[in-house]
Amino acid sequence: MPRWATPDAIDAVHEMITDASYEPLAPDRGAHSALDALRRAGAAAGYATRLMAAHGVDLAAPSWTTE
Repeated sequence: MPRWATPDAIDAVHEMITDASYEPLAPDRGAHSALDALRRAGAAAGYATRLMAAHGVDLAAPSWTTE
């Protein structure tokens, strides 16, 4: 936490972290990492698409479908 964080802010963040429960994306570590990487890449592609569109550029990114 930054030095300027108030004690209440530190307590709030600590509570959020300790109360958070996360489920793995897959039962094994490798598959979890692969799925996490795909999810992050999709988010980055979406961000890049919106950023380019704001400047009039049409960006097409491939997507993974299960068809």
